[in-house]
Formats: sequence, C-alpha cells, structure tokens
Amino acid sequence: MTHHIQPEPELLLNGEPYKGDQECAPKPKAWKRRVLIGILLIETCFALPKLADGQLLSVFDAIFSSIQNDIGSSLNEINQVAQQMQRLWRRSTRLAALSRTRLIPIVSR
Repeated sequence: MTHHIQPEPELLLNGEPYKGDQECAPKPKAWKRRVLIGILLIETCFALPKLADGQLLSVFDAIFSSIQNDIGSSLNEINQVAQQMQRLWRRSTRLAALSRTRLIPIVSR
C-alpha cells in the first residue's frame, strides 16, 4: 500500500494558508488611478515653472532693494569720504609744490 503524504499548508500569522504560487492581479480600476497620477504630474510640470518664476523674481527684488537701501547708502558714504580724501590729497600736493617753489631761490641771472 502506498501512502500519499500531503504536505501541510503553511499558515500565515493570521492563520490563513499561504498561497505563494498565485500572481497578484492588479485591481480593475488601477489603470484609472495611474492615468490620473500621470496627468497630475504633467500638469505640475507646466504649473511649477510659472510659480517658480514669480517666487524667484520676488527674491531678486528683495536682494536688489536691500542692496539699494542698506548697502547703497553705505557705499554712498564711502564714496563721499573717498572724494574728500582725493580733494585733500590734491590740495596738499599743490601746497607742497608751492612751498618747494618758494624755498628754492630763483637764480636766473
């Protein structure tokens, strides 16, 4: 007599038998979800650059306004001081040249 020994089915943690050789079939409405996700991705590709341009321009506007207001006023003051130093330098070199000409005796005859 031959005994046919059937293996006991493996059980999952919840007590149901394991069915490893069955394939997972996609849900019938899964293609609709995939199409919707694809359309949304394409729409965001078109919408994001427009939003990004608006935000980038506002960032650059803030940078330029800070340069013009905060840094610009400091640069104006620095330029004024530099111009005053140049005027002082010119005056001092002229006075030095004038004093040298006065100190050197003129021997022309």
